[in-house]
Amino acid sequence: MTQTGEAGFRECAYRLFSGCPNLVMDLQTDAVLTVFRKGLQDSQSVEVRLAALRASVSYLTACDQHQLSHSLSLLYPMLDTLPSLPNIHLKSFLSSLTPLCSSHPNLFVPHMNVLLSFLRGLIMPSVDLGPTPTVAKPFPGTSSSFTFPPGGPDTSRTPDDSDEVTEDEEKESDRLRYFRKTTVCQHSHSIVGYMPVAMSHM
Repeated sequence: MTQTGEAGFRECAYRLFSGCPNLVMDLQTDAVLTVFRKGLQDSQSVEVRLAALRASVSYLTACDQHQLSHSLSLLYPMLDTLPSLPNIHLKSFLSSLTPLCSSHPNLFVPHMNVLLSFLRGLIMPSVDLGPTPTVAKPFPGTSSSFTFPPGGPDTSRTPDDSDEVTEDEEKESDRLRYFRKTTVCQHSHSIVGYMPVAMSHM
């Protein structure tokens, strides 16, 4: 059934092996591994690959020490099913590996670096932080910025604005200076006039 052209039949065959690994325990180890590898590398159906992965886990979990030592090469195609998976199927494949991780954790030691590199991307997905903020542009993602010192050059004036003082502005300036002088003089006279009166009461 694992050789049939119908994906549904192939999936059913691997499901049988998964539920009852004793069906293949007495067969030649190399022949069993070849059947499982074909299912793990099935290019037509994700469901067939998942069923083959579960069958492989059941087989390795049920193996005695002698069979297990001859079946270590099966870990490579088992783990190789993960990188090309769509995210929607990834949880099912990882969950299927969990029983083998619990019962035979030493099997994964040679593959630890690759596994950590793969799982790190799932746990801590990369984030684009964008441009680095600077003093002149603290919010680089926006168009706003500030200048230092505050109140920099006046950009509201156009190049056509004249810096010359008009005649009306000069007259207004003269009137303001005259008003300040007269106010100061009046204030000074009031203080001088007040001093003799204040001294006479001493």
